[in-house]
Amino acid sequence: MKKVLVLFSLSIFWQPAYADSRLVSAAAVMVEIPVPTFDDVHLAYFRIVVNESGLGCLADQDGILQAMLYQGGGRKYSRNVRGTGYGLDYVKLMRRMAAHSTRAFPSDSVFLPISVERRVALEMSQTDHNRWTSTLTLDCSEPLGWSSDTPGTWRANYFKRCSETVETTRAFLVGKLASKCGGTPTTWGSESDTVRRGGPLDLGWNEIVCDRDPSVDCRSFEVQERLNSRVCARNRFWSWI
Repeated sequence: MKKVLVLFSLSIFWQPAYADSRLVSAAAVMVEIPVPTFDDVHLAYFRIVVNESGLGCLADQDGILQAMLYQGGGRKYSRNVRGTGYGLDYVKLMRRMAAHSTRAFPSDSVFLPISVERRVALEMSQTDHNRWTSTLTLDCSEPLGWSSDTPGTWRANYFKRCSETVETTRAFLVGKLASKCGGTPTTWGSESDTVRRGGPLDLGWNEIVCDRDPSVDCRSFEVQERLNSRVCARNRFWSWI
């Protein structure tokens, strides 16, 4: 397996600068990491989607991928992520995904640019869905940390939706499902995230609508209706560009 040497910055990890030698110019610790494959990228994206929006929401899958592609440097290239021939750096993309959705990654992931102390704290904080989403696999076997009082509930109630989410996230990655976002989102968050960030509109950000069906007025839906919908985004998407 091909590997690349990466210099992790422990303080400004969100601003890597790539040199021609494929080294990340940052401060501090040198770490040798494997170059991710397409399947590695798919698995990470799939876990993030489930962690951020649950199973089966196409609108969120769309918006999250567009934001990750923008942050990972793929905005100038084809939305088909398979193969590095499209100019997309898988290492950079994985690092951006890990930085944006830390709890979707196992605490020992080499792509988490955080200290040992923070890794321990992260592992201790991964409870409920945060624990099992980081152990999801593309074959949708019951994830480690899945808790239920009734044995067999994963396969009976969630396996089918999990498998469908694996297929649709892959379809987005290879370009079989086109984006329907009304722009390029650069980040996303829940309603509570939006409030906590002090109001994206006040910061001059533009809201990007990623709902999949323009004939459906998703904004008129109650919260539970949105959660049950495949075409209405459960998160809100924003652009600062």
